[in-house]
Amino acid sequence: MEYDREVFIVNLQRHYKESDAKKKGMEERKWSNDENDDINKQAGAFIMNFRNHLKIQREESVKYYQ
Repeated sequence: MEYDREVFIVNLQRHYKESDAKKKGMEERKWSNDENDDINKQAGAFIMNFRNHLKIQREESVKYYQ
């Protein structure tokens, strides 16, 4: 879970750096396919982990209220 939080923060920081660059009139960075694939993999892992946590919480809730 800590890894997912760090990945999210890094991606968020990257987004704000790009936004700041646009405001200052700087050229937007072009991402290579390898970087895009890496970001997509990280996002996929984050979403899968999030869904697993929701599933666990739902199962615990059902057990608690039965």
